[in-house]
Amino acid sequence: MGALENCDSQLPEWCCAAGNAAGYVSSVVWLVVLLPQLWKNWRRHSVHGLSLPWALANFSASLLNMFYVWRLDLPLFTLISALYMPVIEFAILLQFMHYGAGSAAFKAALSCTCVVLWSALVGVEVFVPSATSAMQWIPVALWSIETLFQVYVNERLRSTYGQSSAALLITMIGKCSDAISGFVLVVPVQTYLLTFFSSSTAFINGLQFVAYRFGSPPPDSSLDDAGPALVVPVSSGHGHGDSEERRGEERRGVVAP
Repeated sequence: MGALENCDSQLPEWCCAAGNAAGYVSSVVWLVVLLPQLWKNWRRHSVHGLSLPWALANFSASLLNMFYVWRLDLPLFTLISALYMPVIEFAILLQFMHYGAGSAAFKAALSCTCVVLWSALVGVEVFVPSATSAMQWIPVALWSIETLFQVYVNERLRSTYGQSSAALLITMIGKCSDAISGFVLVVPVQTYLLTFFSSSTAFINGLQFVAYRFGSPPPDSSLDDAGPALVVPVSSGHGHGDSEERRGEERRGVVAP
């Protein structure tokens, strides 16, 4: 695999080179994008402000995409991301199970349901390879709407406190790289549509961050290194992170009932 892959014959060679370079940048970005979020969740022992449907959609899409990508002649950067992303996204889900709200019975029921569903989908991918192309529409749909779940949570809280600032910044870089590579290289129609919708929702999330962090910051901005934001918990975690958030909420009078 060289520097010029999946080129569009109607575009000049430099466009193809730029598209491939952007693709490799994107590959590196997606390798690290969730690490700041994992660190933030672990440090505060909480998943306050994060959307569980976002995490579930993210992992489910990555799991199916792995089979699709490895059965096609796609650039190396796409293969690397496809193999790595399910691992890091599953780690986020484990944090939800450990820190998130809900009884043990609820978490057990949710886990069993997901395992059964994921097993069925993987079974189709393994035993019916001809269905891989059609099945790829599931990841396309999930990735196209996943960020909307987080956007909704942010809008309800009027805050992006739960999200890592570093992860959001890295995501913006990755989505810009995806847009460049997706629109100048020859890629499957699923990839083209995914690039458009997932990038659009990610940029909406980025605008939320700017609006909530720099629009009308609350008086007390010392709670978290992510910057000023109203902290209204979505789910109850445990540990020192929650007590710090609670004290900050009480100081500002925004404690949720």
